[in-house]
Amino acid sequence: MSPRRSPLVKSIRSWVRKLSAAFTENVSNIRSQNLSYRHPYFFLVILLVYGIVFESTLIISPSATTTTKQQQTQLSSKNKPLLRPSNVEILQKSQPVDMVFVQRSASATDGIARDDQGQDGYVPDVTALRQNPPGFNLTGGELKDACQIRDSDYKMIHEKVAVDASKKQTKQQAEQKILCVVQTSGHRHYDRIPALRRTWGPKCDGFVVASNVTDPALGTVHIPHGGTLDDPHMRGWLRVRSTWSFIYDNYYDQYDWFYFSNDMVFLLVENLRLYLASLEIIAATRYNQTTNNDNDNTQQQIPLFMGRRFALGGNLNDIFNAAGPGYVVNKAALKVFVVQAESYVPQQHTSKEDLMMARTFAHFGVFPYDTQDDTGGERFMITTPGHHYESQFPAWYHQQSIGIQHGVDHCSTQSISFHYVNSKLMYRLYALLYGNCKR
Repeated sequence: MSPRRSPLVKSIRSWVRKLSAAFTENVSNIRSQNLSYRHPYFFLVILLVYGIVFESTLIISPSATTTTKQQQTQLSSKNKPLLRPSNVEILQKSQPVDMVFVQRSASATDGIARDDQGQDGYVPDVTALRQNPPGFNLTGGELKDACQIRDSDYKMIHEKVAVDASKKQTKQQAEQKILCVVQTSGHRHYDRIPALRRTWGPKCDGFVVASNVTDPALGTVHIPHGGTLDDPHMRGWLRVRSTWSFIYDNYYDQYDWFYFSNDMVFLLVENLRLYLASLEIIAATRYNQTTNNDNDNTQQQIPLFMGRRFALGGNLNDIFNAAGPGYVVNKAALKVFVVQAESYVPQQHTSKEDLMMARTFAHFGVFPYDTQDDTGGERFMITTPGHHYESQFPAWYHQQSIGIQHGVDHCSTQSISFHYVNSKLMYRLYALLYGNCKR
């Protein structure tokens, strides 16, 4: 928006232009008649007055220079499309979904949780951790050790990755409620879950741990899934199905976004929140393929399924989000998966839940959204910061990745998650990222 000029300034500028034009038009006649100016410096005065009036906005508005720079930045950002062509193509395949909660069929038997006494119907308070966080509690020696190591994990954090440090949330950020869902098993409760609860877990608006054992002290909840094989990995898909059904039935109306991961993920919740509240994602959720514009119906939403994309075997027609770093869905996508796909989702024993999730979504026109930043940096990482810094990956990683960068540029400055993070590294990353280490 241009700086406003007063009517007086506009009138003076108009008068000066006319006078200057008349002067220029008749100067040759004046010279040809050898007439002298009554005021020898008349022309100089005209130029001086014009220059002063032309720059008058600087006098009227002392911040005009700053405003002009801001305008240039805004114009530059406005001229750049919010949605890259590849994502427009993805969104065009989707249909808007009515976000009103719909009860699942009476025959549905999955998605029922049990309390610590084995009784069905348990619904935990997923806000308990946010309301009463246990706190970050490394001892002085542990913190010193965590901060002094200068390995590849440190280098990636120190050189590239940063937490969104804005103290004041935007309206969009404040309004977006995120439920974080972690998948685990009883034998890993006391090894991994406490680290999550003392680091990033309380930053989520809601936090719940889906397990095979309910432990209110840790926030874990037993969600039966109907699997019969002894190998827990082969029951992975059935666990995912049942967990998402439970989340939909009990928390759909309370949250806007649902993040799902296993128990070895470090999540930068602030960066996730920043990304989900960005103009790009707002535009994507409201995209309407029939008008190629925003969908003004706030009761409808384009389903979004976002994480770390891979092309299976390098096939760009078979893209999935890797389960490792976690993925996030909006209300529309959750409803598609649980309600629309209820009769389609196969009852199958397989460990490849990420492939099954992607193919189920694809059947309903929902495809993994490209979450790379503008520089090609990934937001969701399949392994630790140091591993990505060293960029030593097997052949399959390069074959199945889509347009990746290498080394420090592999990760986005606003990275969202890292996988294969054990409890010790979980505490260390938190200390490095949240100011517990003096740089």
